[in-house]
Amino acid sequence: MAKKKNKIPNIYAYLLIKFLLAFFALLVAQAVFIIVNRDMCQVETSHDWWRLLWGNVVFGLATVSSVFLPYFVLLLLPWKLRWKRWYRVVCELLYTVAMLVMIVPAFCDSIYYQHTLRLLSSDIFHYLTVGGQMGTLTWMFLIDFWPVTVTGVLLLILVFIVGVKMKWPERDSWRNHTANDWTGFAVCMVLLCIMVRGGFGKHFIQLSDAAKYAEPKNTVLVSNSLYSVIRTFGVNELPPDYMDNSGAEQLFSTDFRSTPIDSTFGFDGWCAGAGNSIERIYNGDTLIGQKVRHKNVVVLVLESFSQEYMGCYGAEKSYTPFLDSLATVSYLYNGRSNGKKSIEAIPAITGSVPTLTYTPYSLSDHYDSDAVALPMILRKHGYSTAFYHGTYNGVMNFDKYCRDAGFDIYYGKDEYTNQCGGDEFDYDGAWGIYDEPFLQYANGRMTATKEPFFSMVFTVTSHHPFPIPDKYKETFKQAKGESPLLKCIRYTDYALQCFFDAASRESWYNNTLFIILGDHPGYVLSKPFSQLSGLYRIPVMIYDPSHDLAGRSRRIVQQPDIMPTLLDYLGLDDKCTCFGTSVFRQSKGFQVAYGNGFYLMNCRDTATATICGPYENGNEEDLQFLKAYLQKYRDTFGRE
Repeated sequence: MAKKKNKIPNIYAYLLIKFLLAFFALLVAQAVFIIVNRDMCQVETSHDWWRLLWGNVVFGLATVSSVFLPYFVLLLLPWKLRWKRWYRVVCELLYTVAMLVMIVPAFCDSIYYQHTLRLLSSDIFHYLTVGGQMGTLTWMFLIDFWPVTVTGVLLLILVFIVGVKMKWPERDSWRNHTANDWTGFAVCMVLLCIMVRGGFGKHFIQLSDAAKYAEPKNTVLVSNSLYSVIRTFGVNELPPDYMDNSGAEQLFSTDFRSTPIDSTFGFDGWCAGAGNSIERIYNGDTLIGQKVRHKNVVVLVLESFSQEYMGCYGAEKSYTPFLDSLATVSYLYNGRSNGKKSIEAIPAITGSVPTLTYTPYSLSDHYDSDAVALPMILRKHGYSTAFYHGTYNGVMNFDKYCRDAGFDIYYGKDEYTNQCGGDEFDYDGAWGIYDEPFLQYANGRMTATKEPFFSMVFTVTSHHPFPIPDKYKETFKQAKGESPLLKCIRYTDYALQCFFDAASRESWYNNTLFIILGDHPGYVLSKPFSQLSGLYRIPVMIYDPSHDLAGRSRRIVQQPDIMPTLLDYLGLDDKCTCFGTSVFRQSKGFQVAYGNGFYLMNCRDTATATICGPYENGNEEDLQFLKAYLQKYRDTFGRE
């Protein structure tokens, strides 16, 4: 029987098919990403879709050319080794590994993007070492998001089968191929280099170039996970130079005291629920600027809480009845987080330093372990300082950061287990101790602490995989079609009610200022919260049991505002660097965040300014202020 002729005529056709196969796999992964995150990234017109498609082609070609470059070089080099069977097997193994490296991150990001609002980057190698129970949690993600997992596995199987079925091209042994081989090698290398560069421009394609094809919020639909990791390796993450330091200082100063005292608690004329209580308090008791207050401070950081879930912020269906009631006797602000990761929130709140790079500030090269932070200042003034977080000690390097920031003691899962005689029924099976028992534990420790004290309590339960105690599964049942996070929001709200009920019976309660805020928003439920002006909306509430405060302010309060606000309220004038402003100062509220290669500033409910490389959007005044803010950030952390 005659031998079946190979349909692939030469090695160039073979490698072209392998290239197109990898490119197809990447486009499928991108399509899955878009489908899974369609509520986060709306594309309005067919013109916008065509731009996105072309952007995916450009970035896809650059990604495939980059990651498979070693494979193509090894098989294009005109030496006899490439016709050896063992050599081809090694090269095909390299191709398979490259395919896994490209596809697996893309499918992981399909699931995880909605939690972080950023593609994977080189910081993942830092983050995996401080993530706690990553092995257990990874399996939970794979199971809970099984459609994505199954799609990814099927795609890899398909690519593998097609690759195995492809026959290696035959070579005529009697011909001299040297000239042709070298010519083919040169032509292919030129083509690959053009695609790696992203075209014929002067510079290699950057992540910020995705703004050519989409608005900043949707640039994530243009670039891809692996290219993001590649482009963020070994780069200077700090913002670029925009102006000299003196020019930046005129627009924004890291010394928040450079602006005069306003003394209105951020009140802007929009007040609800308290009648004349604001006027009465200010007539009889100056809140700041007169004397040092030795008042306890408790900061409650709520995992994955969004304004979208809360009736006090106008939600049609509220999942926080207790916090809604507390808001009627508190000051309620238009809160903003500065990121979408818990590891970014704690330094922003306690050190007034947002993360404006891919790598979280506390893990970055520009992290300053000697920087003055709020607990450090309060400890100098006689405060006992403690951090409470019911998860594993060491998760996200919180225990190390807390030592650097000046906390006297860290209470985590280990301390709870040792001091409460076990956690078999209080452990959620994934992250740590359920919120209700841990908040009661924190209340007990505060009662035993010498006053004045500063306590920061970070809740755990309202986080994937969204467990709640068995005894409450009927009470906080997940409604059909609802996100599983929402039952945990209701449970944590109840746990907070129990905490305040217990704390109100303690002697320290009336001498305590409570600040309640989210670390970052959770799942987006509606379109307004998927816009640039809504992505980071969190609750920020100030409650003082000793005063009849009640009001609501439109002023944006970002997490770095907490430190200067507290220093003003307590009457402390220690020198420090703050990237936030006090609500007691005559300065507009604003929020700055960093997305997928772009910087964002919100200064009013719907007004935003964005800078994405050379691409800018917003009015000139806001853009100049944002540039000044970024310049001060660079000048502060870019010092040798």
